Amino acid sequence: MITELGDIFNYEKARFFYKEIRCGILHSAETGKNAILTLNSDNALIIEKSKLMVNVRAFTNYLFDYYEQYITKIKDTANYELRKNFIYKMNLIANK
Repeated sequence: MITELGDIFNYEKARFFYKEIRCGILHSAETGKNAILTLNSDNALIIEKSKLMVNVRAFTNYLFDYYEQYITKIKDTANYELRKNFIYKMNLIANK
């Protein structure tokens, strides 16, 4: 059983999350057959035997914390590459 977010976000598992959660909800208004959204887990994500369980509250909290850390890093002028990449991406979005 994998319970740490840092342990599961390799390319293959990120694609699994994308397909089962993101695409399922966006295109069909439900998760894929191999995914469950729950509030009844202590872990944000669990992948076990090709099944994905996402604790919505814990995962949302993780994303919020990650976002806050990212904002802090962006504000630090020592993070030149990160800031440059952020500006590049925002310019792409703004100019569409």
